[in-house]
Amino acid sequence: MRLILDRGKYDSDAATRALVVESSLRCRLLRGRAEPESKMHHKFAILDDRTVLTGSYNWTMESQENNFENLLILRDSLRALEYKKEFEALWERAAEQD
Repeated sequence: MRLILDRGKYDSDAATRALVVESSLRCRLLRGRAEPESKMHHKFAILDDRTVLTGSYNWTMESQENNFENLLILRDSLRALEYKKEFEALWERAAEQD
């Protein structure tokens, strides 16, 4: 399993850093297009060749407890493929930013 996180969030949040270390996930950090102030603001997870989770949900405790968020579950192999392409492009871009 691989994970791409916003570099700014990672740098500023000890809990995020600890979670990454404890999880042993392959992780890359990414900023947005207008580095360094911009964010990697995508919010999606590809579960398999058919299922994608996406939406406004930030997947943080703050969002869980304080915010109004949405999470959409897509079950469509063509949509999953498009998200996979985007993830791979971001994964490579994150490697270039390191």
